[in-house]
Amino acid sequence: MKKGLKTVILFLLTAVLLLSAFGCKNYLSPEEKAQRDAQLVETLMKEAQLITDFMRDQKFIYGDAKINPGINWEHLDPAKAIDPYEKVVSCDRLVDWILYRAGFTDQVYDQGTTVWYMGAWCEEQNFERIDNVEELKAGDIVFVNPDSQGRPAHVFMCASTMDEYGMYLRYDAGSNERIQCKKGTEATPGQQPFREPIAGFMYAYRPNASAIDEDYVASDGNSKPVEKISFEIPYGTATIDGKIDKDEYKAHYTMDKDSCMAWMGSVKNAKTEIYFAWDEEGLYYAGQISDNTPAYSNTDNEWNGADCIQLAVNPGNLIEASSGIFFTFGATSDNNVVAYRSNYSELNVTDKIQSAACGHTVGSDSYVIEVKIPWNLMKLKVTSGNIIDLTSFEPKKGAELGLLPCVIDCDNASSTIKAAYRHNNTNFNTNYFVSAILTK
Repeated sequence: MKKGLKTVILFLLTAVLLLSAFGCKNYLSPEEKAQRDAQLVETLMKEAQLITDFMRDQKFIYGDAKINPGINWEHLDPAKAIDPYEKVVSCDRLVDWILYRAGFTDQVYDQGTTVWYMGAWCEEQNFERIDNVEELKAGDIVFVNPDSQGRPAHVFMCASTMDEYGMYLRYDAGSNERIQCKKGTEATPGQQPFREPIAGFMYAYRPNASAIDEDYVASDGNSKPVEKISFEIPYGTATIDGKIDKDEYKAHYTMDKDSCMAWMGSVKNAKTEIYFAWDEEGLYYAGQISDNTPAYSNTDNEWNGADCIQLAVNPGNLIEASSGIFFTFGATSDNNVVAYRSNYSELNVTDKIQSAACGHTVGSDSYVIEVKIPWNLMKLKVTSGNIIDLTSFEPKKGAELGLLPCVIDCDNASSTIKAAYRHNNTNFNTNYFVSAILTK
């Protein structure tokens, strides 16, 4: 397809979606809408069954997950989990998980959307609110048991209409008994869904297909294939001055909504131009970040989670199915850079790297962070199931690196995340890092 024609088609599709958001109803016939709704319910129920069987068989326990299970366990495969040891789920995180694998990927990375805030999230997705318990259908997100402040204390996914005995089917991870299917109300012994009445009903939300990420497909039990990007990093020594000289950086690509995925906030119009170079001393990494609301790191070498660029590195691609060595670089108000290394060795490395920032000021549309990361900060012995000796990695022509660039854009210094995004849909797993080959 020619580029111009493809652009026109994308524009027309976008226009249709925009018209629908502003009340134009005729872009789908009633029959087409009913068909999409039925397909969505089928997908939600299929994913709910896959997930509840998986968490039962994997012996999950009830608790407060640190990583949204929908993201951590997106693939339903311990070998592909971000943290395969975090087998923790709860009532709200199960709903997150089902929705995520059904295509509702606009979710936060840390913890997930908890029950107190899930109603507001449903409103943001334009889900239909249901206030009559007798109108519930399969796929509805049901909130029950108001606390002393009128907030729901429990949530689950409905799996049927009400039967003649006032019972409903539900997928529910509100206790260890439910997770392990030992509550005694299972419609099929040892397997969800449960068949129970609904007590303490408050309201429910009915998902609609308009909020689905159409590029995300997991209904067959697997996530959509992740595009594996490979590129070369030509040899070169860059001057670390906060100014990107394209003659010094021959490796470049753009991070935006077409190439990245948010783990907090939304990528939307966020954009960062990323550059790489290398020599015998280290890896050069620079980013020009579009941002007109600077949120600074402190000037006393303390990280406070504000605007930054990040880079996960897998030297020699020796780390398998885990996270790489993670670096964070944040700009201060006086155009210095605070640097941290994490995952396998927590360390403030500000005084161990060369770095500079430029333009991170009010009134600027973008800013630059430029760093030189010494190879010795990556050549470690790490634990990823087994002890992996990265000290054997040699930076030379033909050597391969796994790289995962990330960006965090805050609205203020208190870390209100506007956009936190990473290359493609990798979920921080080294299997899907950018593959970079050092060349001369």
